[in-house]
Amino acid sequence: MILLSAIYNEFTIKENLNSLYIADKSIIEVKYEDRNKYKTLENDKIILIQSPQNNGYASGNNIGIEFALNQENMKYVWVLNNDTEVDKEALTHLISKCDSDKSIGICGSRLVYFADREMQQGLGGVHNKWLCTTKNYEMGRLVSKKYDDEVISNDIDYIIGASMFFSRECLETVGLMTMKNIFYTMKS
Repeated sequence: MILLSAIYNEFTIKENLNSLYIADKSIIEVKYEDRNKYKTLENDKIILIQSPQNNGYASGNNIGIEFALNQENMKYVWVLNNDTEVDKEALTHLISKCDSDKSIGICGSRLVYFADREMQQGLGGVHNKWLCTTKNYEMGRLVSKKYDDEVISNDIDYIIGASMFFSRECLETVGLMTMKNIFYTMKS
């Protein structure tokens, strides 16, 4: 299952997707003609979840995550920003990575600039505890550059919130996103 409020691409995502949840503080703005673009799933299982108010990033995602956790067959939750376009192979790779190592609780993906698809925005985030600053790991590098997953895992401190892929076990162990922290790296 995927929790997302994103531009849905009809590629190989359909093969691994059995439900699509769209959680949004402003779901009332989703017109029926817009909703039809999500109706391309073979089983047509699309659930629009409306939040009565905007309580921020964590709260909005938590509404959808809680809903997903109540679904028996939910194995993974993919949280995406509403301006995210998903590569046709992304879901397949995320599932494969998490299925290959059950100790993986959260996985990120390569983020690419919309205006320049050859330039990556980041592979994760790095926190400088001395300066209280953050930066995107490998930002500005060419997409064609290859990376070793283990090196990335050791070099980054966090997954960028624009694309976070959680296992059920991770969410059940760690819990929902905290409302205590303010996300201060929203746009750079």
